[in-house]
Amino acid sequence: MRKFVLFLSMVLVLSFSSGFGAETPALSTGISKSMKVGYVDVRKVFDSCTATQLATLSLKGEMETRQGSLAREEEEIISLQKELREKEIVLSESEKKKRQKEIEDRIVSLQKRAESARQELATKERQLTESIIKTIQVVITEIAKKENFNLILEKDSILYCEDAVDLTDKVIEALNKAEGK
Repeated sequence: MRKFVLFLSMVLVLSFSSGFGAETPALSTGISKSMKVGYVDVRKVFDSCTATQLATLSLKGEMETRQGSLAREEEEIISLQKELREKEIVLSESEKKKRQKEIEDRIVSLQKRAESARQELATKERQLTESIIKTIQVVITEIAKKENFNLILEKDSILYCEDAVDLTDKVIEALNKAEGK
């Protein structure tokens, strides 16, 4: 086991020390293989693609609609509270309690609806995000296969790479072209 770990470590050191874009000799077989490496700024791709912008607009519109509905309900509750304060003197004790109970019930209902709306929007946002990420992964894989890349990394995970190719703009272009169809 120790020999295997040592051997694996040596292979990794030799492959990285020879550079990503350079010929990487195999240790004992004598076969050489070039390694073509690229990277993608996935965050930039995600923010730049048309699908993300459309999803953002859709979510924003739905959020505004729900907030408007909740705001109207809140205004009605405030109006009921104000009316209760104004008529408090002339109402019987049982009528005051009844109206206060109605207001409290509406407040609880409003809070539940607000929380439900928040959860629904968060779920929808997560689903849209996952869908877009999957599409980005498919496009990256297609580009990698088409252009014979051996390895595609996420830009934020690279500490150093001399010969890596930035594929970010190609991925954005391919995504937006695919979305236009």
